[in-house]
Amino acid sequence: GSLVLTDVLANLHEGSLKFSSVVLLKDVGIGSGNKQVLRLSGNFFVEGRDKDLKSVVDQLLVEISGWQYQHEDTKVSVKTARLKLFNATLNYFNGTALGSVGARLEETQVIFKLGNFTTSVFVPEFSLDAVLNGKKIFVKSLMAKVIQDNTGSLDIKGKLTVPKSPEDIIFGNYTLDIAAQKLHYADLRLEKFFLKGDGKNKFSVAFDLSGNFGRVRSGGELERNPARRWLYLYLPEFYFDLSKRKRTTPGRKNKKKPSRPVKFDFSYLKRVRRYINGLDIKINRVDVKGLLPMGNLMVSADIGSIPQRVSISGEYCYATLGVDVAIENYSNLLVTGDVTVISAPFDSFLACFVEKAPVYVKGDTRLDLSFETTGGDDKTLKDGLNFTVNGKIRNGQVLKLSNIDRRLQWVLDVLEFLKLKDNLLHDALPFSEVSFYAKGGVKKIHLKKFFLASPIGNMRLMLAGDVVLEPKVAKCLKGVAKVLGVKRTLEICDEKGEKK
Repeated sequence: GSLVLTDVLANLHEGSLKFSSVVLLKDVGIGSGNKQVLRLSGNFFVEGRDKDLKSVVDQLLVEISGWQYQHEDTKVSVKTARLKLFNATLNYFNGTALGSVGARLEETQVIFKLGNFTTSVFVPEFSLDAVLNGKKIFVKSLMAKVIQDNTGSLDIKGKLTVPKSPEDIIFGNYTLDIAAQKLHYADLRLEKFFLKGDGKNKFSVAFDLSGNFGRVRSGGELERNPARRWLYLYLPEFYFDLSKRKRTTPGRKNKKKPSRPVKFDFSYLKRVRRYINGLDIKINRVDVKGLLPMGNLMVSADIGSIPQRVSISGEYCYATLGVDVAIENYSNLLVTGDVTVISAPFDSFLACFVEKAPVYVKGDTRLDLSFETTGGDDKTLKDGLNFTVNGKIRNGQVLKLSNIDRRLQWVLDVLEFLKLKDNLLHDALPFSEVSFYAKGGVKKIHLKKFFLASPIGNMRLMLAGDVVLEPKVAKCLKGVAKVLGVKRTLEICDEKGEKK
């Protein structure tokens, strides 16, 4: 390339230097080697003696066109850019720096290429006014506007103290108003976003995001606690539309070999915990389209602790849910949880989880379920699941016995074995109590107790046994039944396993 200096005026006298110049750098190869132009022009004044320095920039114009940078699958191309610095001063005296600067970015257009994604960004407006005092930089005024692909926009305005370290950026001293709409990256589209601060630690926030996963939108309040380095997010309502997610076209199912377990890797938390210790989220109502709403959802993530811990609680369809997760060595999950139902109509409760129930049962339900598992990959976590469930249904009845699912045919076999005729049942079996207690996992369930009491023939039925779930469903239950004072033993065992 070539370097041209024009209109150079310099004066050196007793350690002071004063000059003004125009510098033109032409055809400088950077990165790709294509022709680029970098032009600087302006007036500079610098004087100093020993370790003291004083500099003044009346105006500096930096013009860039055609500059490119590429690293692996990331490419940045600056088509045009104009940066103006004005009223800039820097005084370095006795080890302390004082100064100020004004800056404005004009007519700037940049093209970003990240893998297969390419986007054009235009900056029609950017300006700031900053002051340097010692080691602190205070931006008294910041205003920026960014346009993406002629449709998306981002607006920022406010003031801030530049943090000493990037790790302090979340809990820094700033007042910013941020508004964005129709920004996109690959399949993600930010329909709307805004953040508005009160000048201290409270912010109003709202967002509307869509992608292959569907669409989510919400809004609420964000509060910071700098002393704890903790964030609190309160959302009155969180809307999640799964119906908008993209699905693969149905076709012939190809038999594939079982996929390898996916090992967990939470090593990124090592970096995250340098910025924040924890996050608490409270959502009054989670509305997922097509499902019943979830209420009082609370998520607490303690990122700064070792091991890291995440606690989740909420209410869904008559049930109170709680899950605790410990992340050990950034690679292993220890999960415990419980589900409690104090009182619920059984048919309504079952309909929350099963689209088509194998049997129609009415009655008041109470349920306690606890579970735990641990693992360093998805398969180990699933296979290691253990649960205990204790339930009771009172003052109900089994309806439409004639339409019962074939998988529960053994119920009709028991009734036939006990010689309970159809004219007594009228296609229904009323009961005063059904209770059960079981333990198990994803492959096998141990039914410790099953008890049914019915006014029909003053029946009492007690069963216990095992239900194998993998590789095929197979059950073997044994017990006793008492009808009209006559006691009989029962054995309900499959000769061959049934497919799930």
